[in-house]
Amino acid sequence: MPWYSYTGSDPADSSHYTLSSGTPSCQDPQEQLCAIQAADNGNNEPELNIPILSEMVQALQSEANTTNVRLKER
Repeated sequence: MPWYSYTGSDPADSSHYTLSSGTPSCQDPQEQLCAIQAADNGNNEPELNIPILSEMVQALQSEANTTNVRLKER
């Protein structure tokens, strides 16, 4: 699955992500969404289904990266 950098203000809107050519580099500050790995919705945007949205919440609550969600580093 491809990686998408979070480039907008609404993590639940697929148009607020940019397709990345590799694993994105995440900078300051941590505890903010950096990138997700998800299936493509056909428009070079991530398919934001319940499993990835739940994993995003889990990563933010635990303040730790998960398999498909990267947070910005401190």
